[in-house]
Amino acid sequence: MLLIRLAAQNLGRRRLRALLLGLSVALAVGVGVAGLIAGRALGESIADSFSRMGADLVVVPHRTLVNLTASLLTVQPTDETLDAAVVPLLAAIEGVARAAPQRLVRVMVEGRGFNLIAFDPAADFTVQTWAREPRPGPIGVNELLAGGRVPGKTGETLTVCRRPMAIHGRLARTGVGPVDDSYFISFAGLDFLSPVSLV
Repeated sequence: MLLIRLAAQNLGRRRLRALLLGLSVALAVGVGVAGLIAGRALGESIADSFSRMGADLVVVPHRTLVNLTASLLTVQPTDETLDAAVVPLLAAIEGVARAAPQRLVRVMVEGRGFNLIAFDPAADFTVQTWAREPRPGPIGVNELLAGGRVPGKTGETLTVCRRPMAIHGRLARTGVGPVDDSYFISFAGLDFLSPVSLV
């Protein structure tokens, strides 16, 4: 009790010093809590970014010109194509965990020209990781995914090459223009549209 009484008397005599000490302690605790929250948010953001990471290696035709950073993270569409028979050969190379083919075609969506990128949902690891608010279940043959900057809401039906196609979900913005400005469809969905309808 004597020590507590002496401490109280000391604080009472030097109120300015006590106030500054209290503010210093409060500031230190506040900085510590803010740092803890910021560190946790940064860790979650980094984990989310790594979960969306795309390919470690991109195989493109010889004449293709692509932005390598964008291609590795999200895959960048190109007009050049590889034969589909190359995909199993690439997947068989030692050290290759997965190979995900894609095909770019130009189509009419609601009377306007857009890129339509076909992909294999079972093998994909660069498209569906960006999906937000998808419908339950896998993407159907008469469904597509909308890029971050193209029209359409989840569940809405669009006319693609004179056929009705429902939007299965939308992709978050990737920051890669050709990806954000495209629609995505399964290879089965591309067959459903039929080559005759493609422009």
